[in-house]
Amino acid sequence: MDIAKLQKAIEGKVYEDEETLKEVETDFGRIVRRTPKALVVPASPQDVQNVVKIAAQEGWSVSVRGSAHSQGGQSLSEGGILIDLSSLDRVESIDTESALVQAGVLLRDLVRETHEKGLIPCVLTDSLDVTVGGALSTAGFGAASHRHGTLSSQVEELEVVTGEGHLVRCSPTENEDLFQCSRCGFGQFSIIVKARIRLRRSAPRVRTYFLLYDNLETLMRDQRKILRGERFNHVESWCAPCSQGMRKLGDVKIPFSEWFYPMHVSLEYGDDEPPGPESLAGLSFYRQVHTEDSTLLEFLSRNDAVVSLWKQTGTWNLSHPWMEALLPWDQAVAYVRGVLKSVPPNLLI
Repeated sequence: MDIAKLQKAIEGKVYEDEETLKEVETDFGRIVRRTPKALVVPASPQDVQNVVKIAAQEGWSVSVRGSAHSQGGQSLSEGGILIDLSSLDRVESIDTESALVQAGVLLRDLVRETHEKGLIPCVLTDSLDVTVGGALSTAGFGAASHRHGTLSSQVEELEVVTGEGHLVRCSPTENEDLFQCSRCGFGQFSIIVKARIRLRRSAPRVRTYFLLYDNLETLMRDQRKILRGERFNHVESWCAPCSQGMRKLGDVKIPFSEWFYPMHVSLEYGDDEPPGPESLAGLSFYRQVHTEDSTLLEFLSRNDAVVSLWKQTGTWNLSHPWMEALLPWDQAVAYVRGVLKSVPPNLLI
């Protein structure tokens, strides 16, 4: 690989030293390690175009990295060129309906700028420390997806670099096939370098109800009610083990637990009175354990404390062999029950 040729073709930087390459040989999943031959930090979308064009001519492989929140090595490169798009971090414009941003902009930075105008993206992922390009390449699900779909469904247009090194603008009305393939395409059909994201008006405050369920079917019935209406702006739930002590298994005793199902439902509201308990009418939760009011920015960054704790305890640096899947609604209960049955709850306590 002719590194000098690569550096001469761009305004950004090309790194090939062992120390720098070691820093980008893994991702959040930390179950795959791949070492690139060169790391490119572009100064502009044109740099990305030039790198891909040279790579296509020379037969070099190209991978793309943002904040590397992938879990299975998708943002890594083995012996090829790795392009770090986090340097393309400029919010170019914001109007009353959309924001035009480069692919390396963090959602946190985009929210900070749009919030000043009373606007936010329609959907945001649980972590705000992911790039726009990365989120769009992997759909971008969040607590508001029941109302607004994925972040990638809220894109009005993209600017992408194709595999031959062409810089192309695409949208639902211009180069539509490329537009559709680039969204949720994991960077395999093109490299997203710029996007216009649809925005919505937001209220300044959020009330969140912390609900607990002891039955999965009841939780799912309530979720169906919520998803069919527009009662809440944000919904999220998960499974949590509750230790029940020790029980006999043959001649020995083992720890065992039962599964419970927390659900957080949130409503945005203005400077007037917050929504009352009537918001929960018709829901069959086991207990309401907490109610919390916060500013919108506090709510959107609600997982920061968890991430901070993970980093303090070292959990952040462990391997994360996680799997994410979309399930047909009528099969979700059976699937979740099957997974929970195969995972000893005491392992998660």
